[in-house]
Amino acid sequence: MKNKMRTYQGTMPKEEVLEQLAEHARLDQIVQGRYWERSGPSSLFRGCAVGCLTHDPDGGHFMFPELFGLPVWFALLIDSVFEGLAVEDARLWPMRVMSAVPEGVVVDDSVRDLLAVRRLRELVLPLQDFWSEEVRGLVVEAVDGVVLALETGEGLSAARSAAWAAESATESAQSAESSAARSAAWAAESATAKQSAGASAAWAAESDLIIEVLEGLNP
Repeated sequence: MKNKMRTYQGTMPKEEVLEQLAEHARLDQIVQGRYWERSGPSSLFRGCAVGCLTHDPDGGHFMFPELFGLPVWFALLIDSVFEGLAVEDARLWPMRVMSAVPEGVVVDDSVRDLLAVRRLRELVLPLQDFWSEEVRGLVVEAVDGVVLALETGEGLSAARSAAWAAESATESAQSAESSAARSAAWAAESATAKQSAGASAAWAAESDLIIEVLEGLNP
């Protein structure tokens, strides 16, 4: 059986990673909207959460397994959160998230599933009071089905069908309530949420959730 990838067992130990991020923060090199490129009067390289870790002008998400023992999906996730956070919170995010990753743990699909379950329960379902009655029941049913599938590994097909039904119902609803519901739900879930006070707050909640899950992992 192939050994599972463990965090900070790759090219860069945790201490070195955090030292690198601290230096980038000191030099004001952590910025949104770019991966890793020269900019400003000093011509220093500047970049996002992933760029400051990989020093790759194209992001280098694929380098996470080799460098840090972390899956590519994790790189994409922390990248999305970084771009969605308010500017000051974003500058702190790389150090915050990489500090929270314990050494020698497995961050695999089970962790991704746990994040998804908690996201749906703690960030999405609480929004249901803002949803139109036309779609509320379908959306809640879809969320419950997905949660059940992720937790048990069963009923994934039914969960997908419920999700598609909810999406169809939501798209057909023309009320302002329905539009607001879709916007609120996707602000918490979508990697392309626009920079706004509401979206930033949703991404801040997502960042807190990620940190809590990471800190609860055991080797």
